[in-house]
Amino acid sequence: MKKYYTTLIIAIIGFSVQAQQRYTSNNNYTGAWENDATWTKSQSWMANNPGVNAGSSYIIDIFGIITRSGNLTFSGSAAVTLTDTLWVEGDLTVTGGATLTIEDTGLLIVEGNLDTEGGTLTVNYGRVIVKSDLASSGGSGIENSETGDNAFYVFGSTSRNGGAEFNGSRDPENGYFLTEQDLYNDDPALYNYVTTGTLPVEFLYVNAVSENNSVKIEWATGSELNNDFFTIERSVDGLTFQEIGTVNGAGNSTETIEYLFEDFSPNSGANYYRVKQTDFDGQYDYSELVHIFNEQVRSLEVSAYPNPVTDQLNVRVDGFGSDEVRVQLTDSRGMNVFSKAYDSNFDNVAQINVSGLTKGIYIVTLKSTLYTLTKSVVVR
Repeated sequence: MKKYYTTLIIAIIGFSVQAQQRYTSNNNYTGAWENDATWTKSQSWMANNPGVNAGSSYIIDIFGIITRSGNLTFSGSAAVTLTDTLWVEGDLTVTGGATLTIEDTGLLIVEGNLDTEGGTLTVNYGRVIVKSDLASSGGSGIENSETGDNAFYVFGSTSRNGGAEFNGSRDPENGYFLTEQDLYNDDPALYNYVTTGTLPVEFLYVNAVSENNSVKIEWATGSELNNDFFTIERSVDGLTFQEIGTVNGAGNSTETIEYLFEDFSPNSGANYYRVKQTDFDGQYDYSELVHIFNEQVRSLEVSAYPNPVTDQLNVRVDGFGSDEVRVQLTDSRGMNVFSKAYDSNFDNVAQINVSGLTKGIYIVTLKSTLYTLTKSVVVR
């Protein structure tokens, strides 16, 4: 599943004394906004946490998934930047000249209402999900692009008054706000996350290790919800992938589960892998991409026998890591005298009748999605 972490920066351009008032959470930290353990402060005389009314020109850096179990306010001309995930289990109010920016990797989830007021500015480059209503007033502004990966979803109503603007306009339609149904259609996994609080599958890690003539793909999940199966996919460029195998999921689990899949026909050189997770209802998501440069790929060669041959030539077709392998026989003029594609279900031996061919040297060629190999044979 896609992972969201939280970095929230409240910055203020002003007095140098104010600029030293910084709260920082630990890297990849997951915890509650109101807990003292969530924060490291820059000055000993500061409060142990920024409080539920985060103003006073604080600079606040958050790394991890931070949850506020109640209402939260940004005020006091604070400048707030989210680069990962902030989950507010209540109302979020942006007031008092504060600025809220959601970066392209940012995710803001508000269980209650989002209110922007008092000359504030909210800029969205990532994703914002308001599960209740959005209300803007008092000269506040919201900037939200109509295109790109960013999206601003409002499950309830949207309203503006008192000079508030959406993308410089007083027409609510120019805010390009989307609905709950849009989120369900755009990203079912994220919809499940914000409505249930549970990721369908929490990937803990994905690794690829070259060992002898194969590559082992290992991954682990911390939890699974309605997880049907995993699909392992491989690519030579990190862009175009092909399925190379499947592994059954655990269905539902809250324990750590480790998985292993072995690729016996990796590419020579660069190999990119990812794990696709599919739910029982057909919804799916991907793990992170892992890369390995494999220098221990098995040595493949065409096995054609007997050689020389008079009647029947046997060509072994195995170890090619493809659903289809084409076998061709070419004469000395370069003309194909035999060409046939074989799928992965046949018995791995292609039989070619050469009794009617002119005596001489012929070239056997095997072509798959990954390899093209040749071998010369003599027909007598």
